[in-house]
Amino acid sequence: MGGAAVALAALGNGRYSLDALLRRQRAGAGHALLAAGIGTASAAALLALSYRPEKKPDETDQ
Repeated sequence: MGGAAVALAALGNGRYSLDALLRRQRAGAGHALLAAGIGTASAAALLALSYRPEKKPDETDQ
C-alpha cells in the first residue's frame, strides 16, 4: 500500500480527479519522497505507541 501511495505521489493526479478540477498539480520526486517519509514516520509512531513487550511470569506465581 505504501508503494502505491508513493507511486501516486510521484505520478500525480489524473485528468478526472478533484485536484484536477481545482487546478492543483502536485507531483514529482519531492512529493514522492514526502509521501514515503510521512508513511515511514506514521508506521514508526504506530509501532512505538502500540508495542507491548511480553510480561515474564514471576517466579512467585508458579
